[in-house]
Amino acid sequence: MMFRKACVETRRQEARARNPELFDRLIELAHISNHSECWPVHRNIGKDGYGILRVNGRKERAHRMMFELYFPNVPAPVVRHKCNNPGCINPAHLREGTPHDNAIDRMLSKRGGDLRGEHNGRAKLTDSQVREIRASKATGAELARRFGISKVMACRIQRGEAWKHVN
Repeated sequence: MMFRKACVETRRQEARARNPELFDRLIELAHISNHSECWPVHRNIGKDGYGILRVNGRKERAHRMMFELYFPNVPAPVVRHKCNNPGCINPAHLREGTPHDNAIDRMLSKRGGDLRGEHNGRAKLTDSQVREIRASKATGAELARRFGISKVMACRIQRGEAWKHVN
């Protein structure tokens, strides 16, 4: 959510008015140079790079708290970073989303890597085995036995419904 320069101070005052103590704690956590750059948290950083603080006895992520102060009426199952910086709490860099949106962001930014197919630690097949299944005229049951997968999965691979990223 981008802010026009004229709105920046008004938005800041509104956010602070919602919970002055929490707002001040968040601001103290970050290095703030200007309104367009990242506001990285410089202390209370979790092992995943997100800023953390205690709110009502619970550990909360700093970017989530900042988002809720600035956008109280925006339902957000997940708060995403436009800047791909997990330590940033600049509200102009935060946006609402779903877990699916977040996974796509992570893949596109190469933060989590591409975990599709054989790159997934739980995969039973390699890309070449998938190509072999697609080229095969064998039944789903035969392919399932040969490759140690379910018949349903073998059929889905043959139809191109699973492992879509493999040509």
